[in-house]
Amino acid sequence: MDKYASLAKQRDTELNEKLDKFASHAELRDAKLDARLDRLAGIVEKTDTKLDKKLKKIGKIVGGVTKNIGELAEEQFYKSCTKSMSIGDLTFHSIDRNLHRLANGIEDEFDIVLTNDNAALVVEVKHKFHPNDVTDVLKKLDNYKLLFPLYAKYSIYGAVAGMILPKKTIDLAKKYHLFVLTHEGNNLKLLHTPEHKSH
Repeated sequence: MDKYASLAKQRDTELNEKLDKFASHAELRDAKLDARLDRLAGIVEKTDTKLDKKLKKIGKIVGGVTKNIGELAEEQFYKSCTKSMSIGDLTFHSIDRNLHRLANGIEDEFDIVLTNDNAALVVEVKHKFHPNDVTDVLKKLDNYKLLFPLYAKYSIYGAVAGMILPKKTIDLAKKYHLFVLTHEGNNLKLLHTPEHKSH
């Protein structure tokens, strides 16, 4: 039995040595893996930083393009209104663009305003006029009356003007008695004339 006990002890010792060696290799592999993961985390962090910078740059570019498209739409509508000086059966003798005013804590800007001796038409221009922008025009009409009390006795009309006008936008504009303007080629096209209900 001593022989078997001695052999078992020797095998236990060899097995323990192999397990220790294996554990040592596993620890070394874990340490190498941890080092690789740390390097990878650093690379990912640098990549994220670079990506954030690029996304901000792209955001500025897209914002600039969007602003330019909006300004182009305003320019086209302004030129068309200047050329015709009439919308529907209303004829105007003066036109203002980007009319900005601050008074009594109220501030607003009006894209295009046409006036004659008894009426003013406030035109809000968007490249694509979304339905939720229509109610903003009503607020602008209220602000116009407050900011320009000289026109208190005038009939004040509102208009939405867009290169792209979804059907829902047109329907809402009609509901709120607003003129609806678009462009057809280089010409101003009137899509809706309200029943002369001023605001």
